[in-house]
Amino acid sequence: DLEAFTFEGSVGHSFEIDEKSSIDIAAFLGYVDGDGSDYAYHGASADVNYSLGDSSNASIGVRISDASYDFYTEDGPTQEAYVGAAISTGW
Repeated sequence: DLEAFTFEGSVGHSFEIDEKSSIDIAAFLGYVDGDGSDYAYHGASADVNYSLGDSSNASIGVRISDASYDFYTEDGPTQEAYVGAAISTGW
């Protein structure tokens, strides 16, 4: 049985460029206290969003994250940076 306490907080804001575009920024910070391991993590993102219609949009942005423990190498802090893109639609 894995039992863990997780706390995470985040903030973000959208800056309108024009009627169809915005730049969105966000940051998060978290802490996990689990069976035999505990670690902190944090990250941030910045995205450019473009409205494709009433219920669709496209975005591209960059993300960075860091944790106080690297689960892949079982070593100290690890930092990741990557680019992401998305298209979303709804009804």
